Amino acid sequence: MSKNNNFLILFFCGLLLPIKSYGQKDSIKKFSLLNPVPSSQLREMETDRPGVTESPYTIDAGHFQVENDLGRIMREKSESHQINTLLINQMNVKVGLTNSTAVQIGFQTYGRQSERKIDSDEKIIKHGNGDLTLRIKQNLIGSDSGKFVMAVLPYIKFATSNYEDSRFEGGLIIPMKYKLPEEWRSKIYF
Repeated sequence: MSKNNNFLILFFCGLLLPIKSYGQKDSIKKFSLLNPVPSSQLREMETDRPGVTESPYTIDAGHFQVENDLGRIMREKSESHQINTLLINQMNVKVGLTNSTAVQIGFQTYGRQSERKIDSDEKIIKHGNGDLTLRIKQNLIGSDSGKFVMAVLPYIKFATSNYEDSRFEGGLIIPMKYKLPEEWRSKIYF
C-alpha cells in the first residue's frame, strides 16, 4: 500500500510541478520565424562572408539579411600554375529562425576562371554558375550579451559549379569571439 501511495504522490507532484514552474516563468516572449523580433528590439547587425569572415552571432528571429560581393577578383600563383578568378554576385542569404538559430544559403551567380600552366603557356578558361552552400548557425553562448560568443556552423556544399573543379563537401565551423577589456584594446596597435 505504501508503494502505491508513494507512486501517487510522485505522480501528482509531477503534474503540479510544471504549473508552479509556469507561474515563476519569465514573461519574456519567444520570437521565431513567424513571430519576428520587433524593430525596436533588433540587435546590431553582424555579417558573415563565407571564406572571408565567420561571425558567431545570429540574426534576429523572423528577419532576413542579404550579403553579397558584387564583384571579386582572386589571383593564385604557384610554380606551375597561375589562376585568375572573377566572381560576380557571390551572395549569402540568411534567415533568422530563432534568436539563436539561423539558416544560410550561399551561391555564386557567375564565375570565370582562367588557368595558365607556366611551363607550356597553355590556357584554360571556364565560366558559369558557382557552388550552392547550405549552412545552419546555432549560437551556443553569448549572442545577446557577454564578452565571449561561440556558435557551431555545420554546412553542406553542393558541387554545382561550372567554372571550377568542385565536389560535394560538408564540415563544421566553430566561430568564436572574445572582447578584450577596454584598457587592452586601447594599447594594441596593428
